Amino acid sequence: MYDRDKIARLLGNPDKVDDFIQLFKEESKSLFDQLKLTFHNKNYEALNRQAHSLKNHFEYVGLSKLSNLAFALEMESEKQKNASRIALCYHKLVDHSTEKLSFLNH
Repeated sequence: MYDRDKIARLLGNPDKVDDFIQLFKEESKSLFDQLKLTFHNKNYEALNRQAHSLKNHFEYVGLSKLSNLAFALEMESEKQKNASRIALCYHKLVDHSTEKLSFLNH
């Protein structure tokens, strides 16, 4: 699931990939907890910043599909015009993320 070669290149050390993935998992849980709270509070400005962080977070480990979904949420929340489109992007991101990253369900 993760692009271990990409992570090794990013780190410059293939021996640290497993540690990086563990850190990624821990940070992902925290980022998703924050994202869910922000979405439910309809704080679209903060949602925009969090989606931007998740976009980069996913890209670092080679999860391009999730990065693209986070980017879509980032763009919609930046506009702050259409709550239903923001909700659609949010739910797509959460659904795909929890499907792909089973550790988010625990």
